[in-house]
Amino acid sequence: MASDSVRRALSYPFEIPSRSYVVAGGRYEELPDSALPPDVSGRRPVLALGSNQSPQRLIEKFKDGTFGAIPVIRARLRDFDIVYSAHVAAYGSIPATLRHCPGAAVTLFVNWLDEAQLARMHETETATGNYRFGRLD
Repeated sequence: MASDSVRRALSYPFEIPSRSYVVAGGRYEELPDSALPPDVSGRRPVLALGSNQSPQRLIEKFKDGTFGAIPVIRARLRDFDIVYSAHVAAYGSIPATLRHCPGAAVTLFVNWLDEAQLARMHETETATGNYRFGRLD
């Protein structure tokens, strides 16, 4: 029988919804296709790969409730693919990363983060030195 930590690693990237959603107050709510997009003024778009697309993971990262709502919008990215990274995460999964791939297109999510949320995301992602935050042109 697998341990809880093995089950967690094998469940990566966790459940990923098929539509945009908002995380707030330890829960998430999917947005109907007919809904107007949420106001993202004053926020930075951050591509979500792997578990950062999952409401479960975002709720874990922002669990103390002081960060407010996070709009998570489904999008398509051209000329890139999502592939396995060349490292193992602290909890045992093999994370995802982007790879330039002309002609490819992937569906992913964009986390629209305010400054406090972005700082928290950096804390959860860059502590091991395996991640780098940058601009995708």
